[in-house]
Amino acid sequence: MKSPKPENVKKLLQEQTKEIRRHMGVLKEDFSGQLKIVAEMVAGVAETQTIMKQDIEFMKAHLMRKVDYEEFSALTRRVSRLEEKVK
Repeated sequence: MKSPKPENVKKLLQEQTKEIRRHMGVLKEDFSGQLKIVAEMVAGVAETQTIMKQDIEFMKAHLMRKVDYEEFSALTRRVSRLEEKVK
């Protein structure tokens, strides 16, 4: 079997190198696009998490006020009853 001539091998390697570089460029563009999508999703999740934390803090504060108001009402009724008994 005949061995290929060096200039043919060099030309073939150059063509293959060009093809590989083109393919790598396409892969890079695709990866960059997908990475941007993931980054946008992460930003959306972070924003949602911040909103949820604010909502939870609001609900906790509201619940604490509500419990305090209910306890105050109960204590007011108890004091009123005790005052009536003392009279």
